[in-house]
Amino acid sequence: MRLNDAYPSNYLKHSDLQGRAVRLTIQDYNIEEIGQGADKDTKPVLLFKNTSKRLVLNKTNAVTIAEMYGDELDDWKGKLIELYPDRTGFGGKMVDCLRVRAPQGVTRPAPLPAPVVSAPDDEEPPF
Repeated sequence: MRLNDAYPSNYLKHSDLQGRAVRLTIQDYNIEEIGQGADKDTKPVLLFKNTSKRLVLNKTNAVTIAEMYGDELDDWKGKLIELYPDRTGFGGKMVDCLRVRAPQGVTRPAPLPAPVVSAPDDEEPPF
């Protein structure tokens, strides 16, 4: 028995991918309380077609998906992502993590140009 099998989880983990990238279609999302005690936080959690495992979205992965499909989570439903195992720095150590990227063949839309806001000379800028 693998140690991972002894402690099953509803959430995707680095070890679930077994060293390979996986394409998943987003079915829906929930906003859930994750963690316990002082570490408890509210985060978006993605649900996928064809698997009961869910993905807790950290800021890095959420921003990556938003760059592909926009920042409205409802617009992500039915969209394809690629999940892959990686490593990142955390607490001064390198740890396993999951990352998201655009699957090959899915192009990110070009960002819209920022609107030009000009304040009259006698007003403070709006920021």
